[in-house]
Amino acid sequence: MIKKTLLAITTGLLLTACGSDSDSGNSPEIKIDKPITISGISTTKEIFETDTIDLTISGSGHVITVKSGTSVDEMIVSGLNNLITVEAGASVSSLQLSGSNNMIVLPTGASVSQNDTGLGNTVTYQKNNLQSIIVGTWNFTYEDTQCTESYTFEADDNFNMTSLDEVASGHYSVTGDSVALNITADNGMSDCLGDTFDDTGKLFELLVEIHSNDSMTWTNEYEYTATLTRQP
Repeated sequence: MIKKTLLAITTGLLLTACGSDSDSGNSPEIKIDKPITISGISTTKEIFETDTIDLTISGSGHVITVKSGTSVDEMIVSGLNNLITVEAGASVSSLQLSGSNNMIVLPTGASVSQNDTGLGNTVTYQKNNLQSIIVGTWNFTYEDTQCTESYTFEADDNFNMTSLDEVASGHYSVTGDSVALNITADNGMSDCLGDTFDDTGKLFELLVEIHSNDSMTWTNEYEYTATLTRQP
C-alpha cells in the first residue's frame, strides 16, 4: 500500500507542475484502495465494502469475516491467534502473513498470492468454513472435578472422543453454525459425569460459536454450554 501512495503523490506533483488548465480536465484518475485496519484484542467484525480494500490485521484473538461481494487487494496479518474467514463471493488478491497461530479460511478454488514469514499460521480452502475451523483436537475441562473431555475432528468427517474412561468415535457433519455428532462406537465406560451409557447409534446436535482460532463454545439441545480450547 505504501508504493501505491507514493505513486499517487508523485503523479499528482507531475500533473500540477506540467499540466495546463485545459490538460487538467483530461488527467487520468488514480484510484487508491481503501485501507481498513483492525488492531487491539478480541474484535468480532464483519467487513463488507463495495470499494476495493487493503486489510491490515494486528493484535490478537480477532474473529473477522470478509463478506461476499468484498474485494481485498492486499491482506496483511501480523497478529496472534486471529481467525479470518473469507466468504464465497469475496476475493483476496494477496495475503501477507507475519504473525503466528492465525487461521485464514478461504473459499474453495480461491486463487491467492501468499507469503508467510510467521509461525504456525494456517491457510485452508474449504467449501464449509466452520468445518475447516474445527478440524483438530479440542478439550473441555469440568471445573468441579477437573476431568477433561477431548474431541478430535478429522478432515474426512470422522471424529473420536475420550471422557475419563469412555472412548467413542463416529462421523460428524456441519450445517451452518451447527455440528451433528453421529456416534458409531462407544465402549460404554464411565465418563466425566459418571455415566456409563453406550451412546452407539445416537445423534447429538450442537450449536457452535467461534471465539477465536483457539476457542469455541458448544450449546446442546438442553441449552448446556461448554467452552473448548484447541490443543497444539
